[in-house]
Amino acid sequence: MQQTDTLTADSYEELMHFVEKHPICYYIMRSAIFIQVLKSLQNTKDLIRLRMAFPHVEMQDLEQILELLLKAGVISHFRAGSKDFYYTNQVGKKFLELYEKTKTKLFGKTSEDAQQI
Repeated sequence: MQQTDTLTADSYEELMHFVEKHPICYYIMRSAIFIQVLKSLQNTKDLIRLRMAFPHVEMQDLEQILELLLKAGVISHFRAGSKDFYYTNQVGKKFLELYEKTKTKLFGKTSEDAQQI
């Protein structure tokens, strides 16, 4: 692989290689709510706390988002007592890192900045 001159090309190229290995991430990165949920799960949450973090999202939709993120392999979960807890795993953290780096380099703003517009 040839070294590129700019960080932008490197970041973009690295993200595209990641998406080639994990194709479902293409659809995840095109959805603000999926990215927001994934980012929020960098701190472990149960379904109740996740629901409180996203009150505008119906419970059924939130459960489907979690199911897709689990199938994509970017989050993991465990059961403690009667509650399921979800968190962004290493694959998800790498995806978010590449996503944010690429968004910042290509568009000059992070997803948080874009949400404030």
